[in-house]
Amino acid sequence: MPYPKPLNCVVGAPVEFDSSKVLKEHPEDANLDMFVEAYHEQYVAAFKQLWDTHKDKYAADRRKSLDIVE
Repeated sequence: MPYPKPLNCVVGAPVEFDSSKVLKEHPEDANLDMFVEAYHEQYVAAFKQLWDTHKDKYAADRRKSLDIVE
């Protein structure tokens, strides 16, 4: 490796998903897609929070910000 770079790994808190919230919002028509979408939204929010918390420490010289494409 001609240009060694440090590799930083940050681990956040576990993302806990409460399926009863989805069932309460859509009692008659709750399906797998609704659960996946709700969990995905929760995961992305936790990931963005983790990035915002640690970006200045580990990516101080960044040229771009975090973009999540959906």
